[in-house]
Amino acid sequence: MVVEHIGVEVSDPFAMSKWYVKNLGFKIIFSSEGDSSSNPMAFISDESGDTILEFFHDPSRQPLCELLKAPAQFHIALSSADPQADKERLVKAGAEYLGSMDTSHKGETLLALRDPFGNMVQLVKRGAITVRK
Repeated sequence: MVVEHIGVEVSDPFAMSKWYVKNLGFKIIFSSEGDSSSNPMAFISDESGDTILEFFHDPSRQPLCELLKAPAQFHIALSSADPQADKERLVKAGAEYLGSMDTSHKGETLLALRDPFGNMVQLVKRGAITVRK
């Protein structure tokens, strides 16, 4: 089996998906925006098209980022060839820089940010280890 998608309860799926498209290179593959009969939801994919995220909102529930006690409990990790440059660009686009994360792997960079909607985004540049095949 493979992961089909990961769904996340967020405050504004339409604005959030558009921010991810504009600033992180994602593509919207489905959105219920403009469809009054649907719950607000947007499905986006990364540049590879292999990873799909669903952002949705149910007014009766709190967004996930409001329920978590620590930002690292749930995060979206993105591969970055230049984490420092991407961090600066994303901060200009409304993200909040939270700091560098400790790593025991030589040459690895992990930077933590919060997107404008409160969700943690991690910029990752791998060093000695490789996660993807």
